Amino acid sequence: MSLAFKPEQIFGQLVPPVSIDAYAALSDSHYRSVIFDGTYYRVFYKHALFGGNYMDVFYATLDQFGIIKRIDRIGFTENLIVYCHDVYSYPGSTEIFLGYSHGSFIRGRTGTISGDTISWSAPTSSADRGTARTSVVMKTIDGYYWLEEFWPHQSDKGSTLANLFSSYCSEFTTSYEVTAQYARLPDTYILLICSDYDDTQISWYRHKQNACGGQNNFAAKTGNYHLKGKLGLTEDGDGNAHAIYEDTSGYLQYKKYTYSTNSWSAATQLDDDVEKCSIGIDANSVIFVFWTRPSPDNSIYCKISLDKGGSWSAKLTVFTEASHPDCISAEHRSPRAGSLGLAWSLGNEIRFGIYPPIDGTFHIEKNW
Repeated sequence: MSLAFKPEQIFGQLVPPVSIDAYAALSDSHYRSVIFDGTYYRVFYKHALFGGNYMDVFYATLDQFGIIKRIDRIGFTENLIVYCHDVYSYPGSTEIFLGYSHGSFIRGRTGTISGDTISWSAPTSSADRGTARTSVVMKTIDGYYWLEEFWPHQSDKGSTLANLFSSYCSEFTTSYEVTAQYARLPDTYILLICSDYDDTQISWYRHKQNACGGQNNFAAKTGNYHLKGKLGLTEDGDGNAHAIYEDTSGYLQYKKYTYSTNSWSAATQLDDDVEKCSIGIDANSVIFVFWTRPSPDNSIYCKISLDKGGSWSAKLTVFTEASHPDCISAEHRSPRAGSLGLAWSLGNEIRFGIYPPIDGTFHIEKNW
């Protein structure tokens, strides 16, 4: 299979990646940090203040060509550390759902987009968890909110933000640490893939409000090994889902979930090594998989599927940096055709680029 374009054949001055912040960090490629509302990109990241014992979530607003317009912060008042965060927005929606682990609490906020600004709700918080390490968020078609956490590991769910922590599905009652990702399915269902650090398999569940699904085997994993940054999941416009993960050999694999049959395809190997990976889908259900290989490799790679996971392009080099890129996070589902926004870190420096590359007068999406 071949693409309808070659990036090196695009003429004009291409917009290069930009540096957003030189003293901050993305949580990890396991989490979603890039949202596009149809006009502006938002890149979410955490920033240490006052010697590192006080942290906040910041977000940069960039236009459709990747030019920075403003940088804002959520504005926490507590003297607590933010461990991880995750954001979800339905393609083109004016609402953003933000989840973050803050000290000993899991918190959720909704944001309303108006032009280049976002107004945020007050946080809804869990009971004290001791040490809250992670959060992964999702919102279903009928307005139900879900927020994944661990210690204990469970999916909190509520019909409104106010009762988000009123009920839950428990995936692992005892666990050391869990990596998880959500996708939004039809009929108010939620698809979840997750793995306990100690377990030797990745599990999957199909939950619904007030109806927790059972545990199923997704793929084998290496025991006592983290998949953080090595597991990705998103949904397409047909109601199906697409997952990537590192297998027990260290290879990058892809699987497709079909909603009508509630089943997964066989695995397709995308590369023979992976360090961090992320998956996203554009407005035409074109799938982009981004990944990095272990240091000293300084490139970000991509494969693209034009037929919803049936076949894949050759391995493309997205960007090559001066040092090893880390914490890669792609826009998970975009209202834009032909490209995705992508964020990554170089040490504590936050970088953002659009792939395939664009310029100010001609956009690559016209070549699909």
